[in-house]
Amino acid sequence: MSGAAAGDRYAILALILTAQTFANVGPLGIPAIAGVIRDDLGLTLTQAGSFLSAYYVGPILMSLPAGTMADRWGVKPTLVVGQVIIAVGLAAVSAAGAYSSLIVLLGAAGVGYGMLNPTSTKAVMAWSPPAQRATAVGLKQVGLPFGGALGAALLPLLAVVIGWRLAILAAAALIAVSAVATALVYRD
Repeated sequence: MSGAAAGDRYAILALILTAQTFANVGPLGIPAIAGVIRDDLGLTLTQAGSFLSAYYVGPILMSLPAGTMADRWGVKPTLVVGQVIIAVGLAAVSAAGAYSSLIVLLGAAGVGYGMLNPTSTKAVMAWSPPAQRATAVGLKQVGLPFGGALGAALLPLLAVVIGWRLAILAAAALIAVSAVATALVYRD
C-alpha cells in the first residue's frame, strides 16, 4: 500500500473512530445526569433508570436493516444519515417535557446508532487490509466506551454550568459535526 493510500486509510479510520465516539457521548452521558433530568421532569427512580435501555431499542430494531442499507446504498449515505438521526434525536431529547416523549426520542436517536454501528464496521473493513481488519474494527469499537466515558465526565459538568438540556444539545452538536465531516471526507 502506498504512503498516500495508507494515509487515506488512517484518516478514514480516525473519522470512523470519531463518529463512533461522538455518537456515544450524549446517550451514554445521559445516565450521569439522570438525577437532574428526574428532578426537572418529576420522574420516578424507575423512569430515570430506564434512559439507557430506551436508546438501545433503536439499534436492536435497526442494525440488520442498516447493514442491508449500507450494502445497497453505500457506506457514506448510511453513515451520514445515521449520525444525523442521532443528532436530531438528541436535539429533540433536549426539549422533552415528559417521560413518554423522552423515551420515544431516545429510542429514535438509537435508530441512528443502529445505522452507524454496522455501517462503520463495513467502512473499516473496506478500508483495511485483511491482515489488519480485526485490529481496525477493535479500534473503531473503542469509540463506544470512550464516548461513554467522555459523556459521563462532560455532561454533568455541562449540566451544572448550562443546564441539562443544553448539555444534551451540545452532545447533539458533536455528532452533527461528525456527520458533516463524514459527508465531506468519507468516500466509498
